[in-house]
Amino acid sequence: MLKGGIELVLEAMRRHAGSADMQESRCEALANLANGNAENQGKIGAQGGIELVFEAMRRHAGSAKLQELGCEALANLAWVNTENQGKIGAQGGIELLLEAMRRHAGSADVQK
Repeated sequence: MLKGGIELVLEAMRRHAGSADMQESRCEALANLANGNAENQGKIGAQGGIELVFEAMRRHAGSAKLQELGCEALANLAWVNTENQGKIGAQGGIELLLEAMRRHAGSADVQK
């Protein structure tokens, strides 16, 4: 990804908070950027990415696809990154993930 790509993804999430489609594609982008990349995990966590994923999941709680991608983004951000793990736990992330699973009990993608 081009330099500044993480910042562009996060800015798009801030600007288009009301669009479930935009949030879905940006959560997917964050999940991909964080997947197995410790440097990107740290950058995303430090620049407010975790909070933006939380906000998207709360705002669009009825969207199973967004919940799936938000959970994936959070899982990848937390993978072997203790700072992000702490942020997610301290800011109610566990409860948010459980709520997504309860709300979308019929969605195999959310449940995984």
